Amino acid sequence: MSTSPVSKRRILFVDDEPEHVQYHIKALRESGYDVKLVKSSDAALDLCLNAYAPSTQDDSLEAYDLIILDMMMPPPKAVQPARVSAGLATGAYILGEHRKHHADVPAMIFSNLSEQECVESICRICAAQLPGIPPGTTHSDLLQFLRTRLGVTICEKRRTPPFMLPTRVGMMMTDPDDHRPLE
Repeated sequence: MSTSPVSKRRILFVDDEPEHVQYHIKALRESGYDVKLVKSSDAALDLCLNAYAPSTQDDSLEAYDLIILDMMMPPPKAVQPARVSAGLATGAYILGEHRKHHADVPAMIFSNLSEQECVESICRICAAQLPGIPPGTTHSDLLQFLRTRLGVTICEKRRTPPFMLPTRVGMMMTDPDDHRPLE
């Protein structure tokens, strides 16, 4: 394990198909990050909603420096499947709940969906948290808005080999002003 400053950085990685991200997680760990894998949307949602409860303090999102979310996962049991497009936007739903309770913890959507599909899902599911987006806003403006206002970066799995993910994560963690909500 690396002894670099990132060795104390904790990442919550939410993906229901760990076999598809095992090498990404391994690369993060080899780069000194402490990564906890959560394999279900129910467990991730529980962490988002109950992070301040004393009994969950060790596993609270407060203890994480970053949350990485898959977009397509089975919906949490407490959520109507139609609300998350039958699972195609589960990550956007969890992101919305995450932002309500942990606006200071940046997030990365790490998905097989295209960047455009992720942006559309986030804008649809998290509309209440995105006030002031004028009609006709460009895709690049939406990406910048998500980064600066919601602390969200989108990263396509198919375009991010495992060795590149620690660099992307490191950029998010070393330039927090570019990835956290505006005050």
